[in-house]
Amino acid sequence: AVNDSYDSDKEDNDIAPFKNILNEMYAKDISKKIRSVRQTSAKQGKFMGSKPPYGYIKSSENKHQLEIDPPAAEIVKRLFREFAAGDSGRNIAATLNIEGVDTPAEYYYKQTGKRATRSDSSPQWGSATIMQLLKNQVYIGNMVQCKRKVSSFKTKKRLVTNPDAWVVMEDTHMAIIEPYTWERVQKRM
Repeated sequence: AVNDSYDSDKEDNDIAPFKNILNEMYAKDISKKIRSVRQTSAKQGKFMGSKPPYGYIKSSENKHQLEIDPPAAEIVKRLFREFAAGDSGRNIAATLNIEGVDTPAEYYYKQTGKRATRSDSSPQWGSATIMQLLKNQVYIGNMVQCKRKVSSFKTKKRLVTNPDAWVVMEDTHMAIIEPYTWERVQKRM
């Protein structure tokens, strides 16, 4: 550190390796504390993501609470309705593309005025996106979190966790899809 007045090019310092160890222990401890706070917040039903799920926006009063976004919610209802009626994810995606409906990512960036961080994001709906939305319990009012975890504070690599370890809190926000439609879609999948 600059405050330590140590320059590795100019001098040999026997204490530097010990300071490195202490600094690493400090970073590891902070990482554990942050992970614990996130876990506790998830168990309280707070939304902990940076980007709300398609069909929702973050509340202006409480960033940990979701509110329905009416235009996107109508698309979500349509997806569930058409899939429950027997249409395939591929056909639904093709129809949305023909109609020029914005994908969830496009919609988010247009609504927030932010720029897309990934240049490889496709502006086309796909069946995988449709199926992912149809499996998301957020649409029946459940908050499902802790689906991924960081393997190490050093690498920031995220690993998918076992569904048994997910934190599922029911009725944390307004549902877009009624339970009957949800059950029909899940059975069909």
